[in-house]
Order: sequence, then structure tokens, then C-alpha cells
Amino acid sequence: MSETESRTVPAVAPKPPWHQRLLGRWKWPGWAAIGLGSGRIFHLGEDIDFALNVVRSLGGELGVLATVLASPFFSLALIVYGVLHLIFVGEPKQALRHRAWTYVSWSIVAVCFVAITGTAIWGGIQGYIAQQVAVDRFWHLTDAQQRNLGKALDEIPVQAKFPIFIRMLPSNPQALTLGQDLANVFQQHGWAIQGTQDFTLRADLLGINFVVVKDSEITGKNAPPHAAELAHILDKAGIKYGAIWDPAFDGKRLELAIGFRPVGW
Repeated sequence: MSETESRTVPAVAPKPPWHQRLLGRWKWPGWAAIGLGSGRIFHLGEDIDFALNVVRSLGGELGVLATVLASPFFSLALIVYGVLHLIFVGEPKQALRHRAWTYVSWSIVAVCFVAITGTAIWGGIQGYIAQQVAVDRFWHLTDAQQRNLGKALDEIPVQAKFPIFIRMLPSNPQALTLGQDLANVFQQHGWAIQGTQDFTLRADLLGINFVVVKDSEITGKNAPPHAAELAHILDKAGIKYGAIWDPAFDGKRLELAIGFRPVGW
């Protein structure tokens, strides 16, 4: 071959269209970072926000992590990183276009995703535990009981309504919350009801109880006035009750004594 003979120049492959380059697999980590950051900055998923706030309220190292993850600056940082990846990381060749950058970006996205989901799951668990503790600590009428109690109270003519007095275990959240629920429903339907914390009640008192005199029942001969009528109203509302004897009670007015919530009530 002579020196003057033309040399063969290898053909250069044409560049793929811009949209193919932008959506190439080496660009996916950038889009993932942008999507994850956008989801957080626009608060997509209220449950995640709630869970992060729960963890943040607990304090400690996890609380600090939750504060960072809930910050809009964290979301913006993810979006900016994703954009930089799309701009500077291209087909795996050299420098910033080395294939290692794709793996680095995927690692960053994966760590952020695991941090968000892991912290949110932990916050959800803690929120559920707190909710169950609150349910056990307080005692409320159910929505159905409140509706049925209101209907039963409305069936009584105005002239036939009678006053009720509630005695509750002092400083007892279960007794106080249920007593307040009962008072609210009675008052909303035009009934007269009063309540007080009674230090003379037994400290281990359970449930809702009609206060009666010795050797008497709710519907007995010496039963308090209107006790049978109120018992019928509570039956219609699906509210359980019992009776206790108080030696200091004279039986001249209708009284309820409320204590701890019994199991199964």
C-alpha cells in the first residue's frame, strides 16, 4: 500500500435523538432523585408527613433524622442533585460520564428512599401505639351509642324529663371522659344533668352504676326515682350498667357512679 493511498477512517455512529439520551438508563437515577424530591416537596402522601412528625416529636437521633427528611431543603437538594445528574452524567465513557457515577447516584437515591420509608414506618408504628394507649386510657361513648342515646332521650316528653346526678372517680381519665360524654349528650337533648368527682367512691369501682340503698335494686321497691326509666333509656342506647350500694345514699335522687372501664365494655 503506497503512502499516498488514502487511509480508511472508522465511521462514527450518529448520536441518538435527544429524548432517547434524556431517557437512557444512565439517566434514570437522576429522574428517580427528582421524583423522590418532588414527592416530598409537594407533600404527596399525608401519612408520610404524619409519621415523620410523630418521629420528630419523639426527639433523639431519629427525631433529628425525621426533621431533616421533612425539611423542604432536603427535597430541594434531591431535585437539584437529580438535575445535575441529568446534565453531567451521560453515556458511560470517561470523567463524569464514567459508569460509576450511575451507581453512585442510584446509591444516593436508595439511601434517601430507605431513610424516608424506614422512618415513616417507625413513626406509623409509634403513632398506632400512642393511639391504642389513648384508647385504653380514656373511655368514650361510641358514635352509635351517642346517636341511640340521643334518640332515646328525645322519645321522653319534656314534662317527663328528670334530673340526673353523676359521681365519678376523681382524677380518673376513663371515668371523667365517659362522664363528660354522657353529660354532653343529655345536655344537647335538653336534659338537666350535674356531675362531680367523688372521693368517697371505691378506688376500684368499675363501669356505670346506679347508686342504690341497701337491699334495693334498680327497679325494686326502694329504687331511686326514675331509675327504671333511665335504665330503659340506657338499654336502648346499648350502654351497659350495674348497681352499687352506698351506705350514705338516701335514695331521694337519681345518681350514677362511674369508675374504670371494665374489660369488654
